[in-house]
Amino acid sequence: MFKRSITNRLERDEGFEHMISAFESATEYGDITWYPSQRRVVFRHDIKVPITTKGKGQNDFTGFRPQPRLLIESLRTSEELLEATDNAGGKCLLSKEQVMNLLEFSGYPVIGNQSDMQTSDALNGICTQDHA
Repeated sequence: MFKRSITNRLERDEGFEHMISAFESATEYGDITWYPSQRRVVFRHDIKVPITTKGKGQNDFTGFRPQPRLLIESLRTSEELLEATDNAGGKCLLSKEQVMNLLEFSGYPVIGNQSDMQTSDALNGICTQDHA
């Protein structure tokens, strides 16, 4: 068993392609999400830490929870409509909301057991932290 320490860092995208090698060397499971229309990049630093490291954080991404069928269908319909009508403004609004969620959270790093932190999309996840 081990724990993971996750920090999302939001930056402007100017020259970020030159930071990729250094970022790759500094994180084990990290990833980069680029929002070209917003000129922003999110670096998700995700590293192994010893099981004795304090922290009981967990990924609290609502997308992994059961959702009402009607909600899922309406979101999918909205996304498909934006795509079918080439509504770039609507698509940008959705991505801006994702980035705003990152800006609102200030409890980094979030440290927790691997089993509580694993995720397929930490960018969208709001991690919760309990420093106990």
